[in-house]
Amino acid sequence: MRRYMLALFDSVRVLLHLTVAGFSGWLAFILYYAPESFVPLENLFLFFDASSIHYGKLAVLGGAIFSTISFVKYGRGMSGPLDQQLQRLISAWCISLLIVIGLLFLMKTGSDYSRGWMIVWAMTTPILLIINLGVERGVVAMMHRLGFARRRLAIVGATEQAARLLESLSDNEAPDNFDLIGIFDDRVFEDPSDPFAMMVRGSLFELKQLCRKEPIDAIVIAMPSSDSRRIADTVERLMEVPADIFLGPDLAHFELTHRSGTHLGPVPVTSLTRLPMRDWAGIAKWLEDKIIVLAAAIFLAPLLLLTAVLIKLDSPGPVLFRQRRFGFNNVAFDVYKFRTMHVDKGDPTGVRQTSRHDDRITRVGRFLRKTSIDELPQLINVWIGNMSIVGPRAHPVGMMVKNQPYQEIVRHYAARHRVKPGITGLAQVNGNRGEVTTREKAEKRVHFDLFYIENWSIWLDLSIILRTAIRLPFDRSAY
Repeated sequence: MRRYMLALFDSVRVLLHLTVAGFSGWLAFILYYAPESFVPLENLFLFFDASSIHYGKLAVLGGAIFSTISFVKYGRGMSGPLDQQLQRLISAWCISLLIVIGLLFLMKTGSDYSRGWMIVWAMTTPILLIINLGVERGVVAMMHRLGFARRRLAIVGATEQAARLLESLSDNEAPDNFDLIGIFDDRVFEDPSDPFAMMVRGSLFELKQLCRKEPIDAIVIAMPSSDSRRIADTVERLMEVPADIFLGPDLAHFELTHRSGTHLGPVPVTSLTRLPMRDWAGIAKWLEDKIIVLAAAIFLAPLLLLTAVLIKLDSPGPVLFRQRRFGFNNVAFDVYKFRTMHVDKGDPTGVRQTSRHDDRITRVGRFLRKTSIDELPQLINVWIGNMSIVGPRAHPVGMMVKNQPYQEIVRHYAARHRVKPGITGLAQVNGNRGEVTTREKAEKRVHFDLFYIENWSIWLDLSIILRTAIRLPFDRSAY
Protein backbone atom coordinates (compact mmCIF):
# COMPACT_ATOMS: atom_id res chain seq x y z
CA MET A 1 0.00 0.00 0.00
CA ARG A 2 2.85 2.38 0.85
CA ARG A 3 4.40 1.89 -2.60
CA TYR A 4 1.04 2.55 -4.24
CA MET A 5 0.85 5.81 -2.29
CA LEU A 6 4.23 6.79 -3.70
CA ALA A 7 2.86 6.09 -7.18
CA LEU A 8 -0.10 8.32 -6.35
CA PHE A 9 2.29 11.08 -5.29
CA ASP A 10 4.08 10.76 -8.63
CA SER A 11 0.78 11.14 -10.51
CA VAL A 12 -0.19 14.20 -8.47
CA ARG A 13 3.23 15.70 -9.16
CA VAL A 14 2.81 15.22 -12.92
CA LEU A 15 -0.63 16.86 -12.80
CA LEU A 16 0.80 19.76 -10.81
CA HIS A 17 3.54 20.29 -13.38
CA LEU A 18 0.96 20.34 -16.18
CA THR A 19 -1.24 22.73 -14.20
CA VAL A 20 1.64 25.06 -13.33
CA ALA A 21 2.92 25.19 -16.91
CA GLY A 22 -0.58 25.73 -18.32
CA PHE A 23 -1.36 28.45 -15.77
CA SER A 24 1.98 30.15 -16.41
CA GLY A 25 1.20 30.21 -20.14
CA TRP A 26 -2.12 31.94 -19.46
CA LEU A 27 -0.46 34.28 -16.95
CA ALA A 28 2.23 35.16 -19.50
CA PHE A 29 -0.53 35.90 -22.04
CA ILE A 30 -2.25 38.31 -19.63
CA LEU A 31 1.00 39.99 -18.59
CA TYR A 32 2.19 40.44 -22.16
CA TYR A 33 -1.00 41.35 -24.01
CA ALA A 34 -3.13 42.99 -21.35
CA PRO A 35 -1.07 43.97 -18.31
CA GLU A 36 -3.52 46.70 -17.36
CA SER A 37 -6.44 44.25 -17.25
CA PHE A 38 -4.70 41.73 -14.99
CA VAL A 39 -5.61 43.38 -11.69
CA PRO A 40 -9.39 43.91 -12.10
CA LEU A 41 -10.96 40.49 -11.51
CA GLU A 42 -13.85 41.21 -13.89
CA ASN A 43 -11.43 41.14 -16.84
CA LEU A 44 -10.10 37.68 -16.10
CA PHE A 45 -12.55 36.33 -18.70
CA LEU A 46 -9.53 36.49 -21.01
CA PHE A 47 -8.72 33.01 -19.69
CA PHE A 48 -11.51 31.72 -21.95
CA ASP A 49 -10.42 33.80 -24.93
CA ALA A 50 -9.55 31.76 -28.03
CA SER A 51 -6.09 33.31 -28.23
CA SER A 52 -5.22 32.52 -24.62
CA ILE A 53 -6.43 28.94 -25.09
CA HIS A 54 -4.22 28.69 -28.18
CA TYR A 55 -1.20 29.76 -26.15
CA GLY A 56 -2.28 27.62 -23.22
CA LYS A 57 -2.11 24.45 -25.31
CA LEU A 58 1.54 25.10 -26.06
CA ALA A 59 2.16 25.80 -22.38
CA VAL A 60 0.57 22.47 -21.38
CA LEU A 61 2.74 20.70 -23.99
CA GLY A 62 5.79 22.29 -22.39
CA GLY A 63 4.59 21.10 -18.97
CA ALA A 64 4.13 17.54 -20.26
CA ILE A 65 7.65 17.53 -21.70
CA PHE A 66 9.04 18.93 -18.44
CA SER A 67 7.23 16.28 -16.37
CA THR A 68 8.55 13.50 -18.58
CA ILE A 69 12.13 14.75 -18.50
CA SER A 70 12.18 15.37 -14.76
CA PHE A 71 10.71 11.92 -14.00
CA VAL A 72 12.74 9.88 -16.50
CA LYS A 73 16.03 11.68 -15.99
CA TYR A 74 15.91 12.40 -12.27
CA GLY A 75 13.50 9.82 -10.86
CA ARG A 76 10.82 10.16 -8.23
CA GLY A 77 10.38 13.69 -6.96
CA MET A 78 13.79 14.83 -8.19
CA SER A 79 14.90 13.92 -4.64
CA GLY A 80 18.01 15.25 -2.95
CA PRO A 81 19.17 18.46 -1.28
CA LEU A 82 17.22 21.61 -2.10
CA ASP A 83 20.02 23.25 -4.09
CA GLN A 84 20.38 20.14 -6.24
CA GLN A 85 16.62 19.94 -6.75
CA LEU A 86 16.60 23.54 -7.94
CA GLN A 87 19.48 22.87 -10.31
CA ARG A 88 17.71 19.86 -11.78
CA LEU A 89 14.42 21.74 -12.07
CA ILE A 90 16.00 24.61 -14.02
CA SER A 91 17.94 22.14 -16.19
CA ALA A 92 14.79 20.12 -17.01
CA TRP A 93 12.86 23.30 -17.82
CA CYS A 94 15.59 24.62 -20.15
CA ILE A 95 15.67 21.30 -22.00
CA SER A 96 11.86 21.33 -22.26
CA LEU A 97 11.87 24.88 -23.61
CA LEU A 98 14.45 23.99 -26.26
CA ILE A 99 12.35 20.99 -27.33
CA VAL A 100 9.22 23.18 -27.62
CA ILE A 101 11.11 25.74 -29.73
CA GLY A 102 12.52 22.93 -31.88
CA LEU A 103 9.04 21.50 -32.46
CA LEU A 104 7.70 24.93 -33.46
CA PHE A 105 10.57 25.30 -35.92
CA LEU A 106 10.11 21.84 -37.46
CA MET A 107 6.33 22.28 -37.77
CA LYS A 108 6.77 25.82 -39.15
CA THR A 109 4.27 27.21 -36.65
CA GLY A 110 6.59 29.55 -34.78
CA SER A 111 4.96 32.57 -36.37
CA ASP A 112 1.69 31.68 -34.60
CA TYR A 113 3.21 32.62 -31.26
CA SER A 114 4.65 35.92 -30.10
CA ARG A 115 8.34 35.90 -29.21
CA GLY A 116 7.56 38.35 -26.43
CA TRP A 117 5.04 35.93 -24.94
CA MET A 118 7.57 33.10 -25.27
CA ILE A 119 10.12 35.09 -23.26
CA VAL A 120 7.60 35.96 -20.53
CA TRP A 121 6.41 32.33 -20.38
CA ALA A 122 10.01 31.07 -20.23
CA MET A 123 10.64 33.32 -17.21
CA THR A 124 7.37 32.89 -15.29
CA THR A 125 7.20 29.09 -15.52
CA PRO A 126 10.40 28.30 -13.56
CA ILE A 127 9.36 30.84 -10.91
CA LEU A 128 6.02 29.06 -10.45
CA LEU A 129 7.73 25.65 -10.56
CA ILE A 130 10.11 26.72 -7.78
CA ILE A 131 7.14 27.88 -5.69
CA ASN A 132 5.44 24.57 -6.43
CA LEU A 133 8.62 22.71 -5.36
CA GLY A 134 8.59 24.52 -2.03
CA VAL A 135 4.95 23.59 -1.48
CA GLU A 136 5.70 19.98 -2.51
CA ARG A 137 8.53 19.68 0.00
CA GLY A 138 6.35 21.11 2.75
CA VAL A 139 3.45 18.77 2.00
CA VAL A 140 5.71 15.70 1.72
CA ALA A 141 7.45 16.59 5.00
CA MET A 142 4.07 16.98 6.70
CA MET A 143 2.87 13.64 5.29
CA HIS A 144 6.01 11.95 6.56
CA ARG A 145 5.57 13.46 10.02
CA LEU A 146 2.06 12.05 10.05
CA GLY A 147 3.45 8.62 9.16
CA PHE A 148 2.27 8.40 5.53
CA ALA A 149 4.48 6.91 2.80
CA ARG A 150 7.58 6.79 4.96
CA ARG A 151 10.32 4.60 3.52
CA ARG A 152 11.63 1.69 5.58
CA LEU A 153 15.41 1.57 5.63
CA ALA A 154 17.89 -1.10 6.75
CA ILE A 155 21.65 -0.62 7.04
CA VAL A 156 24.19 -3.41 6.57
CA GLY A 157 27.43 -2.88 8.49
CA ALA A 158 27.98 -1.56 12.00
CA THR A 159 30.65 0.95 10.99
CA GLU A 160 31.62 4.59 11.23
CA GLN A 161 29.97 5.05 7.82
CA ALA A 162 26.70 3.77 9.30
CA ALA A 163 26.97 6.18 12.21
CA ARG A 164 27.53 9.14 9.87
CA LEU A 165 24.68 7.96 7.67
CA LEU A 166 22.31 7.88 10.63
CA GLU A 167 23.40 11.35 11.67
CA SER A 168 22.73 12.74 8.20
CA LEU A 169 19.33 11.06 7.87
CA SER A 170 18.24 12.45 11.22
CA ASP A 171 18.22 15.95 9.70
CA ASN A 172 14.67 17.17 10.32
CA GLU A 173 14.85 19.56 7.37
CA ALA A 174 15.12 16.72 4.87
CA PRO A 175 11.75 16.13 3.16
CA ASP A 176 12.52 12.44 2.57
CA ASN A 177 12.15 10.77 5.96
CA PHE A 178 12.92 7.17 6.74
CA ASP A 179 11.98 4.65 9.40
CA LEU A 180 15.17 2.82 10.34
CA ILE A 181 14.47 -0.90 10.70
CA GLY A 182 17.88 -1.61 12.14
CA ILE A 183 21.56 -2.23 11.45
CA PHE A 184 22.59 -5.75 10.48
CA ASP A 185 26.08 -7.26 10.58
CA ASP A 186 27.43 -10.82 10.47
CA ARG A 187 30.49 -10.02 12.54
CA VAL A 188 30.81 -11.20 16.14
CA PHE A 189 32.00 -8.42 18.45
CA GLU A 190 34.15 -9.62 21.34
CA ASP A 191 33.14 -6.73 23.59
CA PRO A 192 29.32 -6.52 24.02
CA SER A 193 29.71 -2.94 25.24
CA ASP A 194 31.32 -1.91 21.95
CA PRO A 195 29.18 0.97 20.56
CA PHE A 196 29.07 -0.72 17.17
CA ALA A 197 28.07 -4.06 18.69
CA MET A 198 25.18 -2.34 20.46
CA MET A 199 23.97 -0.95 17.12
CA VAL A 200 23.42 -4.41 15.58
CA ARG A 201 19.90 -5.82 15.43
CA GLY A 202 20.81 -9.07 13.75
CA SER A 203 22.74 -10.87 11.01
CA LEU A 204 22.38 -10.63 7.26
CA PHE A 205 20.41 -13.88 7.32
CA GLU A 206 17.98 -12.34 9.80
CA LEU A 207 17.62 -9.30 7.54
CA LYS A 208 16.64 -11.55 4.63
CA GLN A 209 14.15 -13.36 6.84
CA LEU A 210 12.71 -10.02 7.94
CA CYS A 211 12.31 -8.95 4.29
CA ARG A 212 10.09 -11.98 3.73
CA LYS A 213 7.78 -10.97 6.58
CA GLU A 214 7.46 -7.21 6.01
CA PRO A 215 8.35 -4.79 3.20
CA ILE A 216 11.67 -2.94 3.31
CA ASP A 217 12.15 -0.21 0.72
CA ALA A 218 15.90 0.43 0.84
CA ILE A 219 19.06 -1.26 2.09
CA VAL A 220 22.28 0.72 2.44
CA ILE A 221 25.60 -1.10 2.60
CA ALA A 222 27.79 0.98 4.89
CA MET A 223 31.26 -0.56 4.82
CA PRO A 224 34.79 0.77 4.21
CA SER A 225 35.76 0.88 0.55
CA SER A 226 38.85 -1.19 1.39
CA ASP A 227 36.63 -4.14 2.32
CA SER A 228 35.61 -4.79 -1.29
CA ARG A 229 35.43 -8.56 -0.95
CA ARG A 230 32.95 -8.35 1.91
CA ILE A 231 30.89 -5.76 0.04
CA ALA A 232 30.72 -7.94 -3.06
CA ASP A 233 29.66 -10.94 -0.97
CA THR A 234 26.97 -8.85 0.76
CA VAL A 235 25.59 -7.62 -2.57
CA GLU A 236 25.49 -11.18 -3.88
CA ARG A 237 23.55 -12.38 -0.82
CA LEU A 238 21.04 -9.54 -1.05
CA MET A 239 20.29 -9.93 -4.76
CA GLU A 240 17.03 -11.80 -4.11
CA VAL A 241 15.64 -9.18 -1.71
CA PRO A 242 12.87 -7.00 -3.23
CA ALA A 243 14.36 -3.66 -2.16
CA ASP A 244 16.53 -0.88 -3.53
CA ILE A 245 20.17 -1.54 -2.62
CA PHE A 246 22.67 1.30 -2.26
CA LEU A 247 26.30 1.78 -1.34
CA GLY A 248 26.64 4.34 1.41
CA PRO A 249 28.96 7.37 1.49
CA ASP A 250 32.78 7.04 1.37
CA LEU A 251 32.53 4.08 -1.02
CA ALA A 252 33.37 5.80 -4.27
CA HIS A 253 36.36 3.55 -4.98
CA PHE A 254 34.35 0.33 -5.02
CA GLU A 255 33.97 -0.72 -8.66
CA LEU A 256 30.63 -2.11 -9.86
CA THR A 257 29.09 -1.94 -13.30
CA HIS A 258 25.92 0.01 -14.05
CA ARG A 259 26.12 2.05 -10.86
CA SER A 260 24.54 5.48 -10.69
CA GLY A 261 24.47 8.28 -8.16
CA THR A 262 21.33 9.21 -6.26
CA HIS A 263 20.27 10.53 -2.86
CA LEU A 264 18.59 9.19 0.25
CA GLY A 265 17.34 12.46 1.68
CA PRO A 266 20.46 14.65 1.91
CA VAL A 267 22.88 11.70 1.68
CA PRO A 268 24.57 10.90 -1.66
CA VAL A 269 24.63 7.15 -2.28
CA THR A 270 25.46 4.84 -5.16
CA SER A 271 22.60 2.80 -6.57
CA LEU A 272 23.41 -0.88 -7.11
CA THR A 273 20.00 -2.41 -7.82
CA ARG A 274 16.55 -0.87 -7.94
CA LEU A 275 13.32 -2.70 -7.26
CA PRO A 276 11.88 -3.63 -10.67
CA MET A 277 8.24 -3.08 -11.62
CA ARG A 278 7.85 -0.44 -8.91
CA ASP A 279 5.01 2.01 -8.29
CA TRP A 280 2.85 2.50 -11.41
CA ALA A 281 4.79 -0.19 -13.24
CA GLY A 282 3.79 -2.62 -10.50
CA ILE A 283 0.16 -1.54 -10.76
CA ALA A 284 0.27 -1.96 -14.55
CA LYS A 285 1.74 -5.45 -14.14
CA TRP A 286 -0.99 -6.36 -11.63
CA LEU A 287 -3.73 -5.15 -13.97
CA GLU A 288 -2.17 -7.00 -16.88
CA ASP A 289 -2.21 -10.27 -14.94
CA LYS A 290 -5.80 -9.90 -13.74
CA ILE A 291 -7.19 -8.93 -17.14
CA ILE A 292 -5.41 -11.76 -18.97
CA VAL A 293 -6.44 -14.33 -16.33
CA LEU A 294 -10.11 -13.35 -16.62
CA ALA A 295 -10.00 -13.44 -20.43
CA ALA A 296 -8.13 -16.78 -20.45
CA ALA A 297 -10.52 -18.36 -17.92
CA ILE A 298 -13.51 -17.48 -20.12
CA PHE A 299 -11.88 -18.44 -23.42
CA LEU A 300 -10.21 -21.65 -22.18
CA ALA A 301 -13.02 -22.94 -19.95
CA PRO A 302 -14.11 -25.72 -22.40
CA LEU A 303 -10.49 -26.85 -22.86
CA LEU A 304 -9.87 -26.93 -19.11
CA LEU A 305 -13.00 -28.99 -18.51
CA LEU A 306 -12.16 -31.44 -21.32
CA THR A 307 -8.61 -31.85 -19.99
CA ALA A 308 -9.89 -32.65 -16.51
CA VAL A 309 -12.20 -35.34 -17.90
CA LEU A 310 -9.42 -36.93 -19.97
CA ILE A 311 -7.05 -37.06 -16.99
CA LYS A 312 -9.67 -38.83 -14.86
CA LEU A 313 -10.40 -41.35 -17.62
CA ASP A 314 -6.73 -42.04 -18.34
CA SER A 315 -5.43 -42.89 -14.87
CA PRO A 316 -6.65 -42.89 -11.26
CA GLY A 317 -5.86 -39.93 -9.07
CA PRO A 318 -6.57 -36.21 -8.74
CA VAL A 319 -6.82 -33.87 -11.73
CA LEU A 320 -4.45 -31.28 -10.31
CA PHE A 321 -0.89 -31.75 -9.13
CA ARG A 322 0.71 -29.43 -6.56
CA GLN A 323 4.43 -28.85 -6.37
CA ARG A 324 6.42 -26.68 -3.96
CA ARG A 325 8.41 -24.02 -5.81
CA PHE A 326 10.40 -20.88 -5.05
CA GLY A 327 8.66 -17.60 -5.85
CA PHE A 328 8.88 -13.89 -5.18
CA ASN A 329 11.43 -13.00 -2.49
CA ASN A 330 12.51 -16.66 -2.51
CA VAL A 331 9.36 -17.65 -0.59
CA ALA A 332 8.12 -21.15 -1.39
CA PHE A 333 4.53 -21.66 -2.57
CA ASP A 334 2.37 -24.39 -4.11
CA VAL A 335 2.13 -24.23 -7.89
CA TYR A 336 -0.86 -25.90 -9.60
CA LYS A 337 -0.58 -28.00 -12.74
CA PHE A 338 -2.64 -30.67 -14.46
CA ARG A 339 -1.40 -34.07 -13.29
CA THR A 340 0.69 -35.66 -16.03
CA MET A 341 2.29 -38.52 -14.07
CA HIS A 342 1.01 -41.63 -12.36
CA VAL A 343 0.12 -40.79 -8.76
CA ASP A 344 2.61 -43.27 -7.25
CA LYS A 345 5.46 -41.92 -9.43
CA GLY A 346 5.02 -38.17 -9.00
CA ASP A 347 7.82 -36.03 -7.57
CA PRO A 348 6.53 -33.06 -5.53
CA THR A 349 10.11 -31.93 -4.74
CA GLY A 350 11.30 -31.77 -8.36
CA VAL A 351 14.65 -33.42 -7.52
CA ARG A 352 14.35 -35.71 -10.53
CA GLN A 353 13.85 -33.72 -13.74
CA THR A 354 11.56 -35.05 -16.44
CA SER A 355 13.42 -36.78 -19.29
CA ARG A 356 12.29 -37.35 -22.86
CA HIS A 357 11.14 -40.96 -22.41
CA ASP A 358 10.15 -40.71 -18.76
CA ASP A 359 8.08 -43.76 -17.76
CA ARG A 360 6.33 -41.76 -15.02
CA ILE A 361 4.28 -39.79 -17.55
CA THR A 362 0.79 -40.97 -18.51
CA ARG A 363 -0.50 -41.14 -22.07
CA VAL A 364 -2.64 -38.04 -21.70
CA GLY A 365 0.10 -36.41 -19.65
CA ARG A 366 2.60 -36.71 -22.49
CA PHE A 367 0.28 -34.76 -24.80
CA LEU A 368 -0.44 -32.19 -22.10
CA ARG A 369 3.26 -31.59 -21.50
CA LYS A 370 4.02 -31.44 -25.20
CA THR A 371 1.42 -28.74 -25.74
CA SER A 372 2.01 -27.05 -22.33
CA ILE A 373 -1.68 -27.44 -21.50
CA ASP A 374 -0.53 -28.88 -18.15
CA GLU A 375 0.64 -25.35 -17.21
CA LEU A 376 -2.81 -23.74 -17.52
CA PRO A 377 -3.93 -24.33 -13.89
CA GLN A 378 -1.19 -21.88 -12.95
CA LEU A 379 -3.76 -19.25 -13.88
CA ILE A 380 -5.04 -19.97 -10.35
CA ASN A 381 -1.65 -18.95 -8.98
CA VAL A 382 -1.73 -15.76 -11.03
CA TRP A 383 -5.18 -14.89 -9.71
CA ILE A 384 -4.10 -15.62 -6.12
CA GLY A 385 -1.11 -13.35 -6.62
CA ASN A 386 1.95 -15.56 -6.17
CA MET A 387 2.66 -15.75 -9.93
CA SER A 388 2.43 -13.58 -13.05
CA ILE A 389 1.54 -14.48 -16.61
CA VAL A 390 5.09 -13.58 -17.70
CA GLY A 391 8.21 -13.82 -15.58
CA PRO A 392 11.10 -16.14 -14.69
CA ARG A 393 9.98 -19.73 -14.37
CA ALA A 394 9.36 -20.95 -10.82
CA HIS A 395 11.77 -23.78 -10.03
CA PRO A 396 10.94 -26.69 -7.71
CA VAL A 397 12.52 -26.41 -4.27
CA GLY A 398 14.56 -29.56 -4.84
CA MET A 399 15.63 -28.90 -8.43
CA MET A 400 19.18 -30.10 -9.11
CA VAL A 401 21.63 -29.58 -11.97
CA LYS A 402 24.45 -32.13 -12.12
CA ASN A 403 23.61 -33.19 -8.55
CA GLN A 404 23.95 -29.64 -7.25
CA PRO A 405 21.18 -27.21 -6.23
CA TYR A 406 20.39 -24.81 -9.08
CA GLN A 407 21.10 -21.73 -6.97
CA GLU A 408 24.60 -22.93 -6.08
CA ILE A 409 25.96 -23.33 -9.61
CA VAL A 410 24.63 -20.16 -11.29
CA ARG A 411 25.89 -16.74 -10.24
CA HIS A 412 23.20 -14.11 -9.55
CA TYR A 413 20.55 -16.84 -9.57
CA ALA A 414 18.88 -15.29 -6.52
CA ALA A 415 18.14 -12.08 -8.45
CA ARG A 416 15.38 -13.97 -10.30
CA HIS A 417 13.31 -13.79 -7.12
CA ARG A 418 13.02 -9.99 -7.19
CA VAL A 419 9.86 -10.40 -9.28
CA LYS A 420 7.03 -12.92 -9.31
CA PRO A 421 7.63 -16.07 -11.37
CA GLY A 422 5.64 -16.51 -14.56
CA ILE A 423 3.77 -19.18 -16.49
CA THR A 424 5.94 -18.30 -19.49
CA GLY A 425 9.03 -16.18 -19.83
CA LEU A 426 11.73 -14.78 -22.06
CA ALA A 427 13.93 -17.84 -21.61
CA GLN A 428 11.14 -20.18 -22.70
CA VAL A 429 10.35 -18.31 -25.94
CA ASN A 430 14.05 -18.33 -26.78
CA GLY A 431 14.24 -22.12 -26.84
CA ASN A 432 15.20 -22.75 -23.22
CA ARG A 433 12.66 -25.37 -22.22
CA GLY A 434 12.89 -28.98 -21.18
CA GLU A 435 15.50 -30.71 -19.05
CA VAL A 436 18.46 -28.70 -17.69
CA THR A 437 21.47 -31.03 -17.76
CA THR A 438 24.48 -28.67 -17.85
CA ARG A 439 25.74 -25.55 -16.11
CA GLU A 440 25.74 -23.73 -19.46
CA LYS A 441 22.01 -24.37 -19.98
CA ALA A 442 21.25 -23.21 -16.45
CA GLU A 443 23.30 -20.02 -16.87
CA LYS A 444 21.63 -19.26 -20.19
CA ARG A 445 18.18 -19.43 -18.63
CA VAL A 446 19.17 -17.17 -15.77
CA HIS A 447 20.72 -14.72 -18.25
CA PHE A 448 17.37 -14.37 -20.05
CA ASP A 449 15.53 -14.05 -16.72
CA LEU A 450 17.75 -11.21 -15.53
CA PHE A 451 17.52 -9.44 -18.88
CA TYR A 452 13.74 -9.61 -18.64
CA ILE A 453 13.75 -8.16 -15.11
CA GLU A 454 16.01 -5.25 -16.07
CA ASN A 455 14.13 -4.44 -19.29
CA TRP A 456 10.52 -5.17 -18.36
CA SER A 457 7.67 -3.40 -20.11
CA ILE A 458 4.06 -4.16 -20.96
CA TRP A 459 5.07 -4.48 -24.62
CA LEU A 460 7.77 -7.02 -23.76
CA ASP A 461 5.18 -9.07 -21.85
CA LEU A 462 2.72 -8.97 -24.74
CA SER A 463 5.41 -10.00 -27.23
CA ILE A 464 6.40 -12.96 -25.01
CA ILE A 465 2.77 -14.05 -24.73
CA LEU A 466 2.36 -13.85 -28.52
CA ARG A 467 5.61 -15.72 -29.14
CA THR A 468 4.56 -18.39 -26.64
CA ALA A 469 1.28 -18.97 -28.50
CA ILE A 470 3.13 -19.21 -31.83
CA ARG A 471 5.88 -21.56 -30.60
CA LEU A 472 3.75 -24.06 -28.69
CA PRO A 473 2.64 -26.21 -31.68
CA PHE A 474 6.23 -26.47 -32.96
CA ASP A 475 8.25 -26.74 -29.75
CA ARG A 476 10.02 -30.11 -29.53
CA SER A 477 11.97 -29.35 -26.35
CA ALA A 478 8.99 -29.95 -24.04
CA TYR A 479 8.31 -33.50 -22.87
